[in-house]
Amino acid sequence: MPLGCVRAVLNMEQSPNMGWIFDFESKKRDIFIQGTCDDSITELCKLLEWDEELKELQNKFERVHTKILERAVSPDCQGQNADLMSQ
Repeated sequence: MPLGCVRAVLNMEQSPNMGWIFDFESKKRDIFIQGTCDDSITELCKLLEWDEELKELQNKFERVHTKILERAVSPDCQGQNADLMSQ
């Protein structure tokens, strides 16, 4: 990763042993965002004005998840994989 890339850690708490060396104090390259991943990503998308795209993806996921669950409990489910994302 290039040295100029900003790195963000999204977690409930800062951990001194994450396997990477982070410099959160200088706030030049590394940032720590405390909270749940869902809340942090939602807020980040709002700041980047990507919240509508995020909502569309969430809605698509919900539709696909519902179809998967419906097929999983279907008596004629043969374990076949269908391209649910295109539906």
